[in-house]
Amino acid sequence: MSVILATASYDHKIRFWEAPSGIISRTLHCPDSQVNCLEITPNKQFLAAGCNPQIRLFEINDTSNPNAVLSLEGHTSSVTSLGFQRDVRYLYSGSEDGTVKIFDLRSPSFSRSFDCKAPVNCVAHHPTRNEIVSGDQSGAVKVWDLNSSKCINEIVPDAFGASSSSLSLDPVNTSTSAAANTHANAHTNANANAHTNTHANNTHANPDNSSTSSSSSLSIQSSIQSPSTGERASIQSVDISDSW
Repeated sequence: MSVILATASYDHKIRFWEAPSGIISRTLHCPDSQVNCLEITPNKQFLAAGCNPQIRLFEINDTSNPNAVLSLEGHTSSVTSLGFQRDVRYLYSGSEDGTVKIFDLRSPSFSRSFDCKAPVNCVAHHPTRNEIVSGDQSGAVKVWDLNSSKCINEIVPDAFGASSSSLSLDPVNTSTSAAANTHANAHTNANANAHTNTHANNTHANPDNSSTSSSSSLSIQSSIQSPSTGERASIQSVDISDSW
């Protein structure tokens, strides 16, 4: 299979497609749950499926085995987003149970868990640093340092017509910038306000615990309108780039 295209849905099925022809080449079944999200490992060996509440790993090239080769337990509600560290040393996931979890793939249980205080819609891994970014239904974007197991940064767009649908981090830039639409502000955990096309400085310790300070450039784009009652809008998606 030269091109791997996989889809999943609430019918409990995962389908592999031949992209040029549109022919279904393989179907996998998750009999006890819908499938909310999929992620292929960087080495294209495994496919991870986020279910309710398990995460299941399927071997892509073993067409004779329709069953999951590993089931990861720990979430208590639907898994909404997941991904793999670049070298496939661990898997990270977000869930409607309000947590982000880290799974060592040598074990079926999670090794670390972060409490986001709200259902999590999306997670992403920093391309060069040991950090996870989460977006949740309270409207907060949080940066979690995997070395200290702490939240080191938080950005919360204001209400009145703004929500965040994407986020990107630039490890080269030495400032933290947040951009929202013209009806909203974005805030960092240092309580610095950043209006559209403006920047707020923020530094934190390097993962190697050296004295050098560094930070990330955050870009938040608004796409979902929040109610005019002042409620914050849910973060729907996050992504990270190593250049801007």
